[in-house]
Amino acid sequence: PRPPCTLHMGVLELCSLEWMSAHAQLFDEHPLAEKKGRKGAAKGKTGFGFVGAPKVGLQAQPGTNTVLNDEVQELIARKWREVVTPVTGHANYAEYLADLKP
Repeated sequence: PRPPCTLHMGVLELCSLEWMSAHAQLFDEHPLAEKKGRKGAAKGKTGFGFVGAPKVGLQAQPGTNTVLNDEVQELIARKWREVVTPVTGHANYAEYLADLKP
């Protein structure tokens, strides 16, 4: 059965740039930075130097490759088919997103 509209609206809100920007700490690498820092301190290292980077609204630096090649796109599509399609029935993200909008 199709989930209720309120659930769809909640999902759309949680996937919005506005909501993710307001909760950026949930999408950065701070847990990894903390773990690396603890491991470094346990080994007697100071100033381990791992700094988490924000992921919400991240702007690529000039010269950064932001294009996914065909091999990567196929890997993503294959993983979607293996993991997501059996659960949602959607062949790709575009179908999934279209189905979420009321």
